[in-house]
Amino acid sequence: MNIAQALAALLPGIPVHESPPAPLPPTAYVVISELPVSKLRPFYVVETGEMLSLWRMPLLVTLYGREGWKLADLRPNYHKLMRLADRGAAQITEHPGLPNIRGVSVNAPLPPTPDPQSRRPYAGVRLLITYVE
Repeated sequence: MNIAQALAALLPGIPVHESPPAPLPPTAYVVISELPVSKLRPFYVVETGEMLSLWRMPLLVTLYGREGWKLADLRPNYHKLMRLADRGAAQITEHPGLPNIRGVSVNAPLPPTPDPQSRRPYAGVRLLITYVE
């Protein structure tokens, strides 16, 4: 299962985008984006006598509320999104166009916050995806 499929299972009816949609939809939506890093350096681990080359890519999964939602309206879906971090990360095994995922770890979440530009609440989870090269 890839990240978009995991999100669709956790947040049914909320569309998942790989870039901010334009124009912004009136409904709630999710954006999966790569976080900028200065260098993605491979690292190596020895497993069962074999040296594996691994690399990591940080992703940000941001949940935006629908027009007119308050922070309290976003919280139930935010808690579902946190389940991706808690339990669902083990289900993520692939990302389109990239090698197989070895593991997913979670960095600090972004709790529900109001966005002054779009006037929608948003929240996010930072995922660190490890790939086998």
